[in-house]
Amino acid sequence: MQKKYKGDEYHMVGAMDISLLMNAGGPEWGDVEQKLVNVLPRSKYSGRQYATRDIEMGEEILTDYDAYYTNWKLVGLA
Repeated sequence: MQKKYKGDEYHMVGAMDISLLMNAGGPEWGDVEQKLVNVLPRSKYSGRQYATRDIEMGEEILTDYDAYYTNWKLVGLA
């Protein structure tokens, strides 16, 4: 669930490509300094992911899904 712009309602957003297979990194997964996370959206309203640093060949692509704040009560899932 994600807002597309400030003040927007929540929308169900899902990629229908290889990005569906991205794993999570970040503080929730023990990566407190986010050294492992290597792709993030440029804003909390963007569905596009951008590399935050050079990614080595064979390195796992990790994002922090907490970059998108969702009030789960508002969408009926809390």
